[in-house]
Amino acid sequence: MDTKTIALALDSPKTAGQSMQATATVTQGGQFVNSGQVDFTILGGDAVFDDTKTQSTSRMLDSFGEAQAGLSSAGATTGSVKAALHEAPSVNNTQDYTFLASGSGYALSPFSIDDGNAFADGMSTVQASIYLSKDGVPQKGMAVDFVLNDCSALFPDLTGIAHGTTDENGKAGVIFRDSKAEEGFITASLTNLKEIRKQGTFTFRPVPALAFGPPTVDGQPADGQSSNTVTATVSDRATGAPMAGVTVLFTLPDWAWFDAGARNSTTSAVTNAQGQCRVSFQSTRAAGGKIQAAIKNNQAYSAAQDFSFSSAWAKVGQNYSILFQDRLSGTDTVYLFSNGQHQTILNIGFDMLDAFGNRLTDDNAPQPDYVQQNVILIDYASQTPLGTGAFSAFTVSTAPGPFAVNPSPSPLAPSALAPTGAGPEHGGFDTCTVSNGYAWLTFYLSCDGSFSSANGTLAIGAKITPNGRDAIYDSRDGTIRQSATVTVTDGHSYGASSIELTGAQLNPGIDNGPQTIVGSEAPENCWRLYNYKLRLSAAGNTVLQACGARLYQWRFANAADRMALWNTDSALQYAFATQRFGGLYGLKAYFWPMNVRDETGALTGTSKQTAFTLQADGCTPRPINFDNANDLYISLYCTFGGIRPDPAVSRSVNFVFYDQFGNSGRCRLQTLLPLAYSANDLLGFRFLLDGNGGVLAAPVPRPANPPVSILGTPVLIQGSSVVHGPAAALGQMHNDGDFPTLYGTDIAVLQNGIDWSLDPQNADEATYSEAYYYAIAGNGNYLQAIPKPNYPIPYSSAASKAEFWYFKPIWSKSAVVVTDSNGNAWSGINIKGSKSASSGYPALTTTLLKAGYTSIADTMTFTLK
Repeated sequence: MDTKTIALALDSPKTAGQSMQATATVTQGGQFVNSGQVDFTILGGDAVFDDTKTQSTSRMLDSFGEAQAGLSSAGATTGSVKAALHEAPSVNNTQDYTFLASGSGYALSPFSIDDGNAFADGMSTVQASIYLSKDGVPQKGMAVDFVLNDCSALFPDLTGIAHGTTDENGKAGVIFRDSKAEEGFITASLTNLKEIRKQGTFTFRPVPALAFGPPTVDGQPADGQSSNTVTATVSDRATGAPMAGVTVLFTLPDWAWFDAGARNSTTSAVTNAQGQCRVSFQSTRAAGGKIQAAIKNNQAYSAAQDFSFSSAWAKVGQNYSILFQDRLSGTDTVYLFSNGQHQTILNIGFDMLDAFGNRLTDDNAPQPDYVQQNVILIDYASQTPLGTGAFSAFTVSTAPGPFAVNPSPSPLAPSALAPTGAGPEHGGFDTCTVSNGYAWLTFYLSCDGSFSSANGTLAIGAKITPNGRDAIYDSRDGTIRQSATVTVTDGHSYGASSIELTGAQLNPGIDNGPQTIVGSEAPENCWRLYNYKLRLSAAGNTVLQACGARLYQWRFANAADRMALWNTDSALQYAFATQRFGGLYGLKAYFWPMNVRDETGALTGTSKQTAFTLQADGCTPRPINFDNANDLYISLYCTFGGIRPDPAVSRSVNFVFYDQFGNSGRCRLQTLLPLAYSANDLLGFRFLLDGNGGVLAAPVPRPANPPVSILGTPVLIQGSSVVHGPAAALGQMHNDGDFPTLYGTDIAVLQNGIDWSLDPQNADEATYSEAYYYAIAGNGNYLQAIPKPNYPIPYSSAASKAEFWYFKPIWSKSAVVVTDSNGNAWSGINIKGSKSASSGYPALTTTLLKAGYTSIADTMTFTLK
């Protein structure tokens, strides 16, 4: 603990009969001591104290740490006065006094020397002054000589002699410096009366070092009453020895203070025997700053120390609320669907108080993230944190997911609070705001379905730890005894009965009005358009009906759920088609809600809202809004392709639909193949072969009147062998019919087909066990191949095999054209049809009978889908 010190000051010399005041000042650790007794004693001379008329007296310390005693003398005399603490006599100080004879001549008072912060650095100065009087009257304008004796100290002119003149108070003074730590003497004498003289003693102390030690206390709450404390140490720079009696000046930022009453931002303290002085200070701002320290009257020696005040949050006020945002229904019940997706929103708001019950301000409140970390949702009854133990089914998040409703701002939070925008179904408000001592927190609660209770309800409270250590539970703390209740209900899976999917496929050449897809594909390309309408129904689920469930978004079920039109067992042809055209299919999906309106207010429900290109690796899930009637139009637009000798197969696209609560249902859209698709059919075109069932024959006559022309569509003829690997190009068909002959192949361009022949080039070609030929439209629409099983090619330079192929569309605006193997149209066909259902999709079964035939063997039955 710091020791007490006492300082003693006497008035300037008095004449006999006048009273002189002796003032003692007691300090401890740089602070005034305002209690205790000081004993005064006169040592030598004839002076006595005025109150006792003796040479001893006592006085009590006042609030400023001072005690005063008056003394006087009947005649001229000199001596000294000693002041000592009554309870600690070793703490004392002694000063000389002088009484001049009344009516005597000139006299000089003892020296007044200020050397408390004088250091031997060649810069610090000592101030020495003396008073001249005559017959007790101050003398002005008298010349005084000052001499420095037996030391290395020098006056500013770098000499040991200086001259001065007394002022109206009879005072004359000088300053001087020293570069050596030593004690010296200064003598003052009247220039014209050398016998009138006085001598004084001074000390230059070693050069100091000022530093802060570890703060005794730091990081206290910014409540204006809790104090931080710092310690400054002054030591001999050369030896490190502590330096006592050095005055240190401390300075704070203007938002902190040393004296709680006066709130001063500066103060001073004197070092003790250990060279230390300590100060304490307070603040009402939670912030960090620096405290500056400097040796008084010598700013060259300074230091700085960081400090901080923490948030003053220590208690929770009675203005406390915990509630759910029920935006799900008009009922009083708050539901949480236990599907792991749905989030219900819980808000907690409360006043933040300091340890003394004062509401915090923006200056001393904690940061929002600190508040968020120190508020935990718990089971109200057991204080078990949600997400642990028996409540591990729950997940508490500070960020909204796609199935959270709009959070509302705090009623006491700043009105400027605005959403940041985080998605179509939630507003993205800050999860924690702190304003004017009020905290408002938002939590997003979900359940994965494994929670169970007697009635499905859960009462939720909060565990709050303002200082990170001492917890306040709202389930047992009397000031905030509140909870909020949520009803956990099973998640709902929508099935075929709750998702209505109706639609139709549109084919090229059919006028479908505004629903017709407008694109770059030519009318004769191989494509189909599927239109659907999707509607969700919550029939049978009272909770969903009460909450107003509606469809929210769609996404592909997973990366594998995509449209695929082809069997890919044969790697050879798959690689060929992929390499040549970069893919096996093209698929686009268009989605639009029914409630889109134009500038006139008219519904434009068939306007395309968003197009998604579905890649071979699936489609990234993405949201799309439904209208208020839960209706959604879906159009799937497909360009078919892929040269395959195998029969093509029909595949499906799987979607997952969600309501706004995260309940989901799967829906399958079945893509359908053209009529009577076989190995000799195209997707959108029939590929007819002249000859008998795939065996090459002699060139056939060219039809005089081909039914359909595809002139203008470049066609690639490609041959391949399962024996010898990749195919070799045979030729490219062009609009003008002029293209090269490759590998002995002659290809003629007709208006409606290809006339070509093949000359074997070697013995291997003549003995192929199997060969394939492909006709591929050069604009990316793939035409079906014709397989040629057991196709021998005799080796002969003169031998050639010729064949004629032509193409005909399956679809027409008005009719289905039925042809025989030679391409001749049948006539007199009776079409009988009946509707039936297959796998949930409408179907039309039609039987075609040629006129004059009745046997079942002469009929052909197929299904329109």
